[in-house]
Amino acid sequence: MKRFAGRNIFILIAIPILLVLLLSELVFFEGNNQAQESVRVYKVFEKKEQHLEAIVDSVVSRVSANPLIVNDWSLLSLFSRDQDEFAVTVSSENSLLFWSSSLVAFPADDINFKKSEGLIHLPTGWYYQISRKSATYIIKGFFLIKREFPYRNRFIKSAFNSEFKLSDAYSIRPTSQLGALNIYKPDGTHLFSITTKNDRIGLISKSNLLAVLYFAFILMVLAHLNFWLSRNRRLSKGLKLSISSGVAVVIYTIVTGFNFPATLYQTELFSPLSFSYSSWLSSLGEFILLSILMFHVAQAVFTLTDFGKEQKGRGARMICSFLFVAFFFSISVALMKILLINSSISLEFFSDLKFSAINLYAFFAISLHVIGFIIIVLRLRSDYYEGLGFYKFVTALFVSGAIAGITVSMLCFKIDWVPFLYYGLVVLIIARFDLVRIREYKYTFLLIMSIAGASYVNLYAQDLIIRKKNKVLDLMAVKLSSERDPAAEIFLSELDNKLRQDTIIKYHLIPPYKSLESYFSNNYFTGFWRNYNMQITVCSPDDSVFITDENKHYPCFPFFNNLRKTKGMLVSGSNFYFMDRVNGRISYLGQLDFTNSVNIPVKVFIELNSKEIPEGKGYPELLLDERASRESQDGDFSYAKYFDGELVDRGGEYQYSMNLPSEVSTKAEYTHFSRNGYRHCAYNRNSNNFVIASYPEVPFYERISTFPFLFLLFYLIGAIVLTFNKKRFSIRNKKFDFREKIQLTLILSLLGILTIIGLGLMFYNSNKLLSSLQDNLNEKLRSVSSELSMRVGQENELNAPMRDYLNEQLIVLSDIIWADINLYDLKGRLFATSRSEIYDRGLLSRRINPVAYKALAVEHRTLFLHDENLGAMKFFSAYSPVYNQNNRLIGYLNLPYFTRQDDFKKQVSDFIVAFSNLYILLIMFSLIVALIISHKLTAPLLQIENNLKGIQLGKPNAKIEYSGEDEIGRLAKEYNKKVDELAISAELLARSERESAWQEMARQVAHEINNPLTPMKLSIQYLQRIKEKDSENFDDYFNRVSRTLVEQIDALSLIASSFSDFARMPGIHDELIDLEAKIRELVLLFENTNNVSVSFVKSFEGIIRVVADSDQLGRAIINLIKNGIQAIPRDRKGLLNIELYKDDSCAYISISDNGSGIPIELQDKLFEPSFTTKSSGMGLGLAITKKIIENFNGDIWFHSNPESGTTFFVKLPISDILTEKS
Repeated sequence: MKRFAGRNIFILIAIPILLVLLLSELVFFEGNNQAQESVRVYKVFEKKEQHLEAIVDSVVSRVSANPLIVNDWSLLSLFSRDQDEFAVTVSSENSLLFWSSSLVAFPADDINFKKSEGLIHLPTGWYYQISRKSATYIIKGFFLIKREFPYRNRFIKSAFNSEFKLSDAYSIRPTSQLGALNIYKPDGTHLFSITTKNDRIGLISKSNLLAVLYFAFILMVLAHLNFWLSRNRRLSKGLKLSISSGVAVVIYTIVTGFNFPATLYQTELFSPLSFSYSSWLSSLGEFILLSILMFHVAQAVFTLTDFGKEQKGRGARMICSFLFVAFFFSISVALMKILLINSSISLEFFSDLKFSAINLYAFFAISLHVIGFIIIVLRLRSDYYEGLGFYKFVTALFVSGAIAGITVSMLCFKIDWVPFLYYGLVVLIIARFDLVRIREYKYTFLLIMSIAGASYVNLYAQDLIIRKKNKVLDLMAVKLSSERDPAAEIFLSELDNKLRQDTIIKYHLIPPYKSLESYFSNNYFTGFWRNYNMQITVCSPDDSVFITDENKHYPCFPFFNNLRKTKGMLVSGSNFYFMDRVNGRISYLGQLDFTNSVNIPVKVFIELNSKEIPEGKGYPELLLDERASRESQDGDFSYAKYFDGELVDRGGEYQYSMNLPSEVSTKAEYTHFSRNGYRHCAYNRNSNNFVIASYPEVPFYERISTFPFLFLLFYLIGAIVLTFNKKRFSIRNKKFDFREKIQLTLILSLLGILTIIGLGLMFYNSNKLLSSLQDNLNEKLRSVSSELSMRVGQENELNAPMRDYLNEQLIVLSDIIWADINLYDLKGRLFATSRSEIYDRGLLSRRINPVAYKALAVEHRTLFLHDENLGAMKFFSAYSPVYNQNNRLIGYLNLPYFTRQDDFKKQVSDFIVAFSNLYILLIMFSLIVALIISHKLTAPLLQIENNLKGIQLGKPNAKIEYSGEDEIGRLAKEYNKKVDELAISAELLARSERESAWQEMARQVAHEINNPLTPMKLSIQYLQRIKEKDSENFDDYFNRVSRTLVEQIDALSLIASSFSDFARMPGIHDELIDLEAKIRELVLLFENTNNVSVSFVKSFEGIIRVVADSDQLGRAIINLIKNGIQAIPRDRKGLLNIELYKDDSCAYISISDNGSGIPIELQDKLFEPSFTTKSSGMGLGLAITKKIIENFNGDIWFHSNPESGTTFFVKLPISDILTEKS
C-alpha cells in the first residue's frame, strides 16, 4: 500500500482537487436551469425574510410591553451582528424615533412609505421591507438584497447580499421581465426579477482560490506525468521529452484558445484588468499558467534526459542543449519584462497599500522561471561538464547566452544587462560546485541560489518599475498640459440635468444676481468646487458684456458662442464646455436657458476657473467614480503648472517653488531632473507654459525591501522542488539525520522566539499608532467643538436660518483641521456638514450613527470613538456634544476620518512591512547560522563515519584530529584508541593467517612434490633390482626409467614455477590498451576449439582504453576463457560468450559458458590459492587472475547456476582519455 501511495502521490493529491473543481463547474453551469436558480434564490430570500420578521416581531413585542424602551435605545442589542444587512425603524405618526443603522439612507427621511411591505429602492440599494404596527408606533424592517450606487470605485461597489451568491453585474427589476430570473413566492406572488446582459444567470465565483486549485491540479498531473515517464524503460529519452512538452503545449492551447474551463475565466486572475499583453497572453492567470508549463518543461529536461551518456550525435545534441538553456532564460527575461511593463501590478513590497494577493501570484510566476533555469543548468552540468571541463563549459554557456540574447532582442525587445549578469553568476556558481557536493550540501546550495535569484529579481524589477514610472511621468505631464479635470467633468454631467430641472432658479434671476450666485454656491457648487472660482453672467438677447482687458463691449450671446466655438470642447452628457485657454488653469463654461419672472428668455453663463493654488484637502476617492480615479494621477505623483514662469496650479505632496525651476530648459520639449528626493519631468507646451510631473524617488532601503520576501519565496519553492524532485517519492516518515535535527532545532527555536517578539511588537506598535490617531482625532474634535460654541453664541437651538452659516463655518474649519465635520441636531438629524456630497448621493443616512447617538444622548458621554464603515472603507469616527456659550446642549459633533484613514493604514503597514522584511532577513540569517553550526558540529562525526567506512584489516587507518575536550572529542579519542588496537589485532591476525597459509602451502607443496617423487623412487628401486640381476634388457630399462625421471623432474619444475608466480608477480609495465582490440586478439586463439563456439559482442560505439600490463591482462582473460571451455562437458555443444560494455567510469567484460556450473558449497572458496574443481592442477589460476585484475584497480566476481553455466565479470577503470568516435 505504501509503495502504491509513494508512486502515485501526485495523483492522490490531484484527485480531491479535481472533485472540488468538478463541483465548481457543476454549480457554475447550474445557472442554465433558471427554474432551479429561481428556487435557490427564493430559499435564500425566505431565510432572510424569516430572520427579519423575527427581529421585527421581537421589536414589536418589546415596544408593546414597554413603549418607553424606544427612548433608551436598548433595542440596538438586537442588531449587534448584522447591522449592515438588517435595519429597523420605529416611528410615530410624524417623526422617526429609532433607527438601527445609518447605512440605510432614507430619501429625505421619509419613513412613512406608501408601500407597507415589499421591494423598495433606497439611495443605497434594493431592500425588502415589512411593516408592523403597535398601539403607539409604526415598526418597519428592511433587509438588504443588493447594495446599489450611482457610481463605483474601490470603496463603493454595487453588490448583492453575499448569501445570494450572484454577480454584481446583475440588476434588480421590481416587475416581471421576459427572459429574466423572476423570483416568486410559493403562492405565485412576484417578488422581483434579476436581469443581466448575458444569457446565463447563476452562481459566479470571483475567488482566485478556484484558479489556484486549477493551477495545483495541473502541477500535480504534470508532476505525475514526468514521474511515470521517468520510470518507463521502453520509450526513448527524446520521445519522453517530446510527450511531456507536447502535453504542456496542448494544455495551454486548450485553456487560452477555448477559454476552458469557463469558471476559470470568471476569476480576477484571468481578468485583463490587471495585466494584458496579447491574445495569447491576455491575463495574469494565463501568464502564471505559461510559467507553470515552462517550469514543467524544465523539470522534464532535468528528470527525463541524460543525453551526455549517449555517444551518437553527441556534438549536435550538446549544441542544442546549450542553446536551449540560453533561450529558456532569454524568454523568461522577456516574459518578466512584459509582465512588469504591461500591467497595473505593483511589485513594490514596501508599498503595502498597493500590495495584494495578485502581486504574490505575479512573484510566484517569476520565481518559477528563475528556478526552472537553475534546474536546466544543473542538468547541463551533469551531462557535459566532465567532458568539457570548467573553461569550455562556461564559455559554451556564455556564447549560447549571447546568441539567445541577441536573437530575442531582434525578435522582441532589448534584453538588459542585469539579467545576463545573473545568468553569468549562476553559470559560474554551478560550474564551480561539484555535483556530489551539491547533493551533499543541497540546502546550502539552495540558500546561495535563493539569495542570488532574489537579488536578481529585486534589482531588475525595481529597474523596470523606475523606467515604467518615468514613462508614466512623461505621459502625465502631456496629459496635464491639456488642463482637463476628469472628476469635474463627471460632476458637471450630473449637475447639468439638475440645474435645468430646478424651478427655483428663475426667482433668483433678478439683477445684480447676487442671490443667484449664492444659491448656486450653497446648493450646487459645494465641496469639490471649492477649488474653482465661479463667475455667473446673466444675459438677455440685447445685453452686452464688458471685457476689462480690451476695454470694449461685446454682444453677450455672440461673445460666448464664439468662445465655445474657438476654445471650447463639449463635456459629454452636459451643456458645459472645457475651455482650452492655455494659461495653466482649468476652465469650464456652461450655458443654461431660463425664462425669468417676467417671462423674458435669458441665458445664464457659468464660468468655472481653477484657483491659482487650490486650498483645502483634496477630494476623497470615496466620492469619485472609478473612471475619474483611473484618469487622475496616482497618489504618489505630484504636479505643477507654470505660466509665464510663475506657479499657477499644483497638486500632490511635493512643495514646488513659486518660480519655474532653473533645471527646466525653455528650449527642450522634455526636461528630466531630480530634486529634493523627487524625480521630475517638465513638459514644454509652449514658450511660457510648462507642466511638471513628479514622483518620489524610492530610497535604497525601500528598493531592497522586496528582497527578503523574494528570498523566502524562492527558498520555499526550491525546498519543495528538492523534496519532490526524486525518481521515487516515499511517503514513509522522514528520518532526519543528526545534522538536519540540529538545523531544524536551531531554525524552529529562532523562528519561535522571533515570532513571539514580532507579534508583541506589532500589537504594541499598532495600538500605539491607534492611540496616537485617536488622541489626534480627540484633539481636533475638542478644537472644533470649542470653535462652534463660540460661533453659535447664545443660540438655544439649531434653527433653519443658521444652516447656511454653519455649513460655511464647517467648511472653513474642515480645511483647517484637514478632516470632514458633521453637525447633528438633538434628534440625531444632520443639520450641517462640510461634505454634503456623501449625503446628497445617499451613501449614508442623514441620521447619526445609532450607537453613537445612544452613547451621547442616553449615556451622556462627552466623547465617543467608533469604528464605522462605508462600503469597503473602514474609518474612525469621533463624536461629542456641542454646547452654546450658556453651556446648553444644542447638538452633536462628528468627525469622520475619511481623508486620513489611509495615513493610519500606511503607518501601520510601513511598520508591518519593515518588520516582515526584518523577520525574513532573520530567517535567512538563522538558516545560515544553522547550516554553519550544524556543519561545525557534525564535521567530526562525518569524519568518524567516513573513517569507519574506510577501516580495513591489515592496512593503515587514518585517525581523527580533534582538539576539543567535549563529547565529540572523547568519541574521537576512543575511536583513535580503537584504531590502534585494531592495528595490533590486524597484525596478529595477519601473522596467524600467514602462518596458516604457509602451513597450508607447505602441505600442498609437500603433496605436489610427493606425487612425482614416489614414481621416481619406485623406478630407481626397480632399476637397482634389474642391475643386481644383471638383466640383458638393462639398457632398455635404464632408458625407460631415465625418461620417467626426467618427466617427473619437469613436473617438479612446473610446480616450483607456479608457486613462484603466485608468491611474486612479475613487474608490471602499464600502457594504454585498446580493450576491444585486445579481447578480439585473444578470442582468435580459441576459434578452432573442438565442439566449442566462442563469440564476442560490444554494446557501445567507439574505442575504450584502459591502463594495464598487456601480457598480464591477456594471461588473466585467457585463464578465464580456458576455465570456461574446460567447464563444459564433452557431451555438450559448448557456447562461450564474451561481452564488452561500459558506464561513465568503468569498462566491463563478461565471460559466460554453458557448462555445468560451480556447486554452491564451493563458490566461497573459488578464488583461494590451492583451490581447484579440476582433477589436475594446483588451483592457482583464478587466484593469480584475481590478483592481476586487482593490480589494475579492477574487480572480478562471478554468477553461477549449476544448470546453465557460469559468468565471470571483470571491471576495469576507463582511462582519463575518454571514449572517442569510431
